[in-house]
Amino acid sequence: MVTGRYPSIKVRMDFRGAVAGDFFAVRCDVSDYGYCQQAVTAVQERLGPVDILVNNAGVTRDVTFRKMEKTNWDSVINTNLNGVFNSIHTFLPRIQSHGEGGAVIATSSLAGLLGHSGAGVYTASKFGVVGMMEALRFELFRTEAGVEPLVHLPLHDRQ
Repeated sequence: MVTGRYPSIKVRMDFRGAVAGDFFAVRCDVSDYGYCQQAVTAVQERLGPVDILVNNAGVTRDVTFRKMEKTNWDSVINTNLNGVFNSIHTFLPRIQSHGEGGAVIATSSLAGLLGHSGAGVYTASKFGVVGMMEALRFELFRTEAGVEPLVHLPLHDRQ
């Protein structure tokens, strides 16, 4: 498990009893490329070859474009879009290197298909994730790398 940037890693480790087998957590701010490099090294040193990458980090700052502050825009793009790039760019070569195939999964949102008012930056970041994964699918298909990129779009109603 690679966790978020916040120091709540101890809470996540408490779930250890509910998980069968070897379990450990690595703190990682996916918006920081260096953190991702450290995470992939730590995971491989502890568990061996990496088979699956799941990109699930996400933040939002719901506000209209007119009221959006640049720092909030950057925060969302850096986590939701650059974080997916950083993770894929650091983990994918390790997945490909063992030659046994694998999967790269990115969670997106319905906002990655349909925009709506007050969520411009979130929508832009999730559209970007969907597009990035589609491009990656074509790149990996051409190389016959044995790695399947998938994008997951949770489509449930929030009430």
